[in-house]
Amino acid sequence: MSRGQLHHILTNPIYAGRIRHKRQVFDGQHPAIIDPEKWDRVQQQLSCKSAKERNTKQHRDPSPLAGKIMDEAGQKLTPSHTKKGDRRYRYYISQKLVTGVCRGDEKQRTWRIPAAQLEDPIGGAVQRHIRDLRVRGSDQIITSGEDMVIDHNSALQTIECVAIKPGKLTIQLDPSRVQACLKYKTPAASGALQLILPFTERRRGVEMKLIIEGDATIDERLLRNIANANHWYKRIKQGATFDQISNETGTSKRRIQQMIHLAFLAPDIVRQITQGKQPMGLTSDWLLLHSMPADWDAQRKRIANL
Repeated sequence: MSRGQLHHILTNPIYAGRIRHKRQVFDGQHPAIIDPEKWDRVQQQLSCKSAKERNTKQHRDPSPLAGKIMDEAGQKLTPSHTKKGDRRYRYYISQKLVTGVCRGDEKQRTWRIPAAQLEDPIGGAVQRHIRDLRVRGSDQIITSGEDMVIDHNSALQTIECVAIKPGKLTIQLDPSRVQACLKYKTPAASGALQLILPFTERRRGVEMKLIIEGDATIDERLLRNIANANHWYKRIKQGATFDQISNETGTSKRRIQQMIHLAFLAPDIVRQITQGKQPMGLTSDWLLLHSMPADWDAQRKRIANL
């Protein structure tokens, strides 16, 4: 029997021995089918089991740019996420990927960008921009002696909207929030409320990687493996064996044999890696499974589509 049915039986004067109305008790025509005290106990138990706000990962890990990013057609990118095991991966995606419907040009491109690839460089750029504004306008600042750098989350909160189109992010800042961060006596100039971040993009299937100009992500693990491979090769030229190198470095012989080919990467490929501009799929894990040819041109062709 549902809660509504119980309530109907209890409050219907035909069945109930008494009913409650405006804090008064009235006698019914027949003995109550459900004792009022029992009804009250049931209601209390149901209330205890009612839905409560969940402290889920989604609540603890929000998307600070939600509702603020628009594509070249004026449509907002939607926060989304996927889970692999215990890890949760956040994205900003085009509405077409959610609804399957695209307003206007059906050939309009779609976006599916890892959240950190937008939030980290955008937040960092806004932090630096506001710091520079505070330094330049220090004579207008009311309170002196304060830290000239705002934190990453506060920087993202100053953003009014972000327009994304191929090759460029245009960030518009909220005047009142910027002024609060600057603590100016007068509002910041309108020209100081907009930032433009050029970027390049790389795709691997549906996955996308944005390379923000001046904010490349360096693969420290890959660089470390290349440095190790060059050290191992130097020891081999000095006459050391794989077993000796393994004992010296605490690295397994098999691992050394698998990664030694990194010492023969083309100089321009190594340069790309040091700048964070290597192909998206060129990782230590990929190189562990795929030996690179000795010929540099062959190397370039092999990694071109990663």
